[in-house]
Amino acid sequence: MRSGIATAMGMAVAALAMTVAAPAFAQDDAALDALIDGSATPAEALSLARKQASQGDTLGGAATLERALMTHSKNSAEVRLYYATLLCRLGDRQTALGEIASTGHIDADSPAWAETRAACGEVALPSDDDGFSFGGEASVGFAYDSDLSRSLLIEYALPGYPLVASDDGVSYTQSLRAGFRAPSGGAFFYGTMGAASRNPLQGTSPYFQTADASLGIGTQRGGLQFSLGAVVRHARIGGHPFVTELGGEAEIAVLDGPGGRLALRGELVRQDFMGSTPAFSRDGSRYDIGVSYSGSRGATRYALGGAYELKTADTARTGYGGFRVGGSLRQGLTQSGAYASVTSTLRYVEYRNENGFTPVAETRFLSRAALGIPLGIEGLDVEAAGSYASRSYNATSTLRNYDNVGAELRLVWTFGN
Repeated sequence: MRSGIATAMGMAVAALAMTVAAPAFAQDDAALDALIDGSATPAEALSLARKQASQGDTLGGAATLERALMTHSKNSAEVRLYYATLLCRLGDRQTALGEIASTGHIDADSPAWAETRAACGEVALPSDDDGFSFGGEASVGFAYDSDLSRSLLIEYALPGYPLVASDDGVSYTQSLRAGFRAPSGGAFFYGTMGAASRNPLQGTSPYFQTADASLGIGTQRGGLQFSLGAVVRHARIGGHPFVTELGGEAEIAVLDGPGGRLALRGELVRQDFMGSTPAFSRDGSRYDIGVSYSGSRGATRYALGGAYELKTADTARTGYGGFRVGGSLRQGLTQSGAYASVTSTLRYVEYRNENGFTPVAETRFLSRAALGIPLGIEGLDVEAAGSYASRSYNATSTLRNYDNVGAELRLVWTFGN
């Protein structure tokens, strides 16, 4: 399924990730060469991985199979199934399900499939023919913000200018993301959709909703993938339309072994803001081009990337140019599926200078850490998280800075293949 899906609203942009992937175990060059030489065929890779796992080095066994899948064993169902088995034992069931889905034909009565099901639980056999995939994530929960009242508010900090008081609050949150990929001949069709809402239960911030969707076509030749599609987004604040985006996206990606993906993505959308007039209008175009890399090692999944943003507007000073960088890390903790995750994003933009107006530069930072515990129901976790968000401006802009500490508790359901 097409990856890297993110929800957008207004000027907020998605988070990718930072991590350092550690080797499976400490080894010098000679030992590594010996391992590679001893796993030069699918059968040898399986034998070595089983030996490592039996000696307690499950992560080392997974690393051996990962190397094999990147080289000589791409089409070996047994290697991929045992790799999925070890991932489940390491606590990364979600990545294991992706490996199972890409295995192709599996004999339902084979010992390899029985072993995988013993490690991963009830798993559906992948389709033999069409390779269709569908999946997503839904969540409901509660969020606390130390400064909920100003979370959507940008205001001036001038002497004598009335300021909105900082006020904490609790909100009810909901989100849904889903996507599909359907091969067709030498190409594939893909689609994504997402929606999110925050409804304050205590506090003075307005509620908001966001929604987005994409639909496109792509092709893959070996390890190179290209796709082209249409995107639409809409955001509402306080029950009123805020902004609508409509445009297109294109992506070139290089697939790097099981789970690895290097992508160059571009997007061009038209923005229409509610309330625009001939005298003041934020309507215009937004351009975005970025590069990202995502991958996995054992029970660790990670992503990192950066992008350049450019916005034009009818009222020039509401346009901007800038960049963002960020990353994410997710670590499986137990065989039952407990996990820890961290995401961070830094975004800097400079608004267009216009005669008679003070130049504005804005820096936004967001970081979130979470711990998820499975509830014993397929795909259902309870997740607790803490976050920090800031929005700061150059001193001459006279705009008021913003800082917020947050906490969340939510139910998360991951579904599909």
